[in-house]
Order: sequence, then structure tokens, then C-alpha cells
Amino acid sequence: MKKNIPIIALTLMVLTNIDAVQGINVQAANNSVTTTSQSKHTTTFLNLPKYDGKDVVMMDGDPDTYGQTVGLYELKNGQLSYTGNKIKQFNGHYAQLWKADKTTINGKTCWQVGKNLYLKSKRIVKVTVNEKDAQYRSFGNDGNKNNMAKLSDDGMGPIQVNNPNGNYVPIMSLQKDGSFTQLENRSLANDSLWKTNQIRKYNDNVYCRIATNEWVNATAYVVK
Repeated sequence: MKKNIPIIALTLMVLTNIDAVQGINVQAANNSVTTTSQSKHTTTFLNLPKYDGKDVVMMDGDPDTYGQTVGLYELKNGQLSYTGNKIKQFNGHYAQLWKADKTTINGKTCWQVGKNLYLKSKRIVKVTVNEKDAQYRSFGNDGNKNNMAKLSDDGMGPIQVNNPNGNYVPIMSLQKDGSFTQLENRSLANDSLWKTNQIRKYNDNVYCRIATNEWVNATAYVVK
């Protein structure tokens, strides 16, 4: 019988969901988002106008790819219309978080991040913020010091993993079709801490990469 060999994390670090830092707009501090009717040029923003959404979202992507963006939309005559502007996820080793409300427009799921600003990309994923850290729920989308997640030098984290129904946390392998398959003879020790530098979404679950093609189901096993 094959035996599962738990991997013990060697680096002990204090786990925090979010490190508080000062966010700065990639164009200019305190800039507001403009629409295509106001500007002929596409502008990429890190911050958005203050919005008190009930959920927290971020962009599914690789923090090493700093140029990744997602388009901003506004609602016109019942239809989502591209504003000509975009938002950017990463600024150095900091990842932007946005307050948002999940909504459905014309049968399609999207996230409202402003009075009339929407994200409809499938790359937007919901982030669970620790309920006991009330200070993290007070941020807006406008560069407030609490709305950015600190990335370590080589990733975002650490994350703490635990399987409440077992003695270890399974490790998954990313397949070419975007799905995940459990690796045999590989697992993580319960309550261990891991650095992660990439997240992906699959079947409404968020996965965090902890090594080359080794992933953990954050939705199921990351301690919140």
C-alpha cells in the first residue's frame, strides 16, 4: 500500500490575511476613474472610487506578471459598456483588493466595484477575509491603507492549511485543460504554513500554488 508522506513546512511565519499598506494609483494619487465619454485614452488604475461592497475580490493571476489588467464597465440602457479604462492587480509586491457586490446583468455574473463601475471578467475571484480582523473590513477601493494584500518576496502569503476531516491536506496538479488532479504520495501537514505566488479559479474553488505544479485547494483547506 502506498503511503502518504506529509510535507512539513520549514518556515515559521505569523499568518495574516492582509498587511496594511498605503495604496497609490498607478497614474496619480487620488485620480478618479473616467469613462470613454470623458477621455479618449485608456487609463489603467490600481485604485477605484470609494465603494462599500459586502464582498472582497481580487484578480486571479500570477503576481510576477505585473502587466495583467481587467476592463472596467458601466451600465448604459441595461447593457454593460466598456469605459475604455482598466484596473491593475499588482504594484510591486503588493496585490490590490477591491470591495465589491456580486450581481447578475443580462444573465451574466459580474462584480460591482463602484457607483456605476463593474468587472465582468471570469478572472475576478472572491477573497475570504478573517472575520475577527474587523479593521480589514473598513477599507474602500480608493487606496486606503488597508485594501492591499502584502506579497512576500516570492509570493503572496503565507497561507495556513488544515483539513478538518483528515490528517493531511491533499496536493493537486494543474492539468492542461485547467482542471486539477490529486497527486499520489504527496500531502501537506495540517496547520502548516506555505508561501504562494499564484492563484487560479476552477469550478468555483480557488487554488494556491505552493511549488512547481503543486497546488492546494484554498477554498476547502486554507485556514480563514
